[in-house]
Amino acid sequence: MDELIIRAFKYGHIKHYKWKSTLVEKNEKFIIGKAKPGRILHHFTRDKKFVMDNWSIEFFLLDKWFNVMVDLNEGEIAQYYCNITKPPQIERGNEITFVDLDFDLLKKNGKWSLLDKDDFKKNQNKLNYPKELVDKTKIKLEDLRNRIKNNDYPFNGFIQDYVKNISQEIFN
Repeated sequence: MDELIIRAFKYGHIKHYKWKSTLVEKNEKFIIGKAKPGRILHHFTRDKKFVMDNWSIEFFLLDKWFNVMVDLNEGEIAQYYCNITKPPQIERGNEITFVDLDFDLLKKNGKWSLLDKDDFKKNQNKLNYPKELVDKTKIKLEDLRNRIKNNDYPFNGFIQDYVKNISQEIFN
């Protein structure tokens, strides 16, 4: 399987974080990766490296303003982590890049919560977000919330089915 390199940037092409994953599937709509426990996440904005101790299935929808990282615990979904981002780009064949726009939605223990609201407010000024980007980011956050609430793709069972199938491959 092919290695993926995932690079997140902050607005203005500022390095944010990076990790390596393995390509599971790629088509005109999405790229899906899986990352093993023990992978290193280089967090440039915090100047730290984190060793991740779980499996993760990563969904990059090529025309959407969000991505979804699903952390697994013994083959079961432990949490969903959705980043509001500009649509991802594919570079050099095996590299996915995206601009992280601060807002995150986390589903843990059956409950969704909004993270990094203060970061969005702070970065609007610090990184000089254009008004159009601020407005669009807020709209895309609401779009994602509605997508989740209405069980729209990929929250219509696609992610759960995909994780179930890949978990059988990983854990059996």
